[in-house]
Amino acid sequence: ITGKVSAGYTWVTPKLPLSPKFHGASYALNLTARPTEALQLDIIASRSASASNLADVAYTITDLYSLQANYVLSRSLSAQAGVSYQKQNMKGSPVNSPFAQADYDLWNANAGLRYTWRKVTFNVDVSHARRGSQLLFQQFNDTRAGVGVSLGL
Repeated sequence: ITGKVSAGYTWVTPKLPLSPKFHGASYALNLTARPTEALQLDIIASRSASASNLADVAYTITDLYSLQANYVLSRSLSAQAGVSYQKQNMKGSPVNSPFAQADYDLWNANAGLRYTWRKVTFNVDVSHARRGSQLLFQQFNDTRAGVGVSLGL
């Protein structure tokens, strides 16, 4: 297992009148584990708060959690899969419209295969994202599929 961890304390003091302040913990964790010779797992967890440059948002708090896996099936074939979750809370002045501050949850899932033949790599992948929000026009489901070829020189 390899990785790094950082922790801190964040102060966000907006200048916008009646805006709430934020004082709280922030952290980042990034670990890579290799339980077997063929399997690698990457784990990420973080929380951050940052000032915003939007007129109706004083600051945002973002939480992110991710798990990615890479499994080597043979010398030339590997499979990848992953899932992540991101939550963003936007805080602003109560003077502004509460509908302008749209907290959201974003889920992502992905899977793919990579095949290498000599110096040519072929890959196929599929991903799906789902965003939930208090505002209907900011909600979405998105599925994408891709095929790629690359040449190493």
